Amino acid sequence: SQQRLWFLNQINPESPAYNIPALFLLKGNLDVTSLKEAINRIISRHEVLRTYFEYKNNQTVQVIADTFECTLPIIKVTNLAEGIEKAKEALQETFNLNQLPLLSTKIFSIAENENLFAISIHHIIADAWSSAIFAYELSTIYNALIEKKEVILNELDIQYADYTMWQKNNFE
Repeated sequence: SQQRLWFLNQINPESPAYNIPALFLLKGNLDVTSLKEAINRIISRHEVLRTYFEYKNNQTVQVIADTFECTLPIIKVTNLAEGIEKAKEALQETFNLNQLPLLSTKIFSIAENENLFAISIHHIIADAWSSAIFAYELSTIYNALIEKKEVILNELDIQYADYTMWQKNNFE
């Protein structure tokens, strides 16, 4: 499936059709440092979030970076409507599959205790199932960080690259 998505991206690289966007209205005190730390721990934990693609020897190959940290820019907006409009634009930004990142995160700050959190991940590295895992882990890690508790998540037995190799070997 990654090969198909890579091929479709080559036909129309400016299309955001394969972005998986999410926008959350966050009310209350937001600890941006802890949110960024939580996202980066997830990136460190899941190789697929550090993956980009190269075309070598007539095939698409995954390249997994040893490390990668996201940016979490904070964009000031004057009201919720403006924040939503700017977030929608940000969520439509396209990704270059030949380089990191293949996910984008931004905070649109409306007021001291009101923010929009926008995240977009290219479908080549995520799907609905993995998006739910990302959301669960983000909530778990963020809450542990702000409560100054130990983050407890199960070790990963396999990575997404293992699954894609199994899929390729069994369905070609």
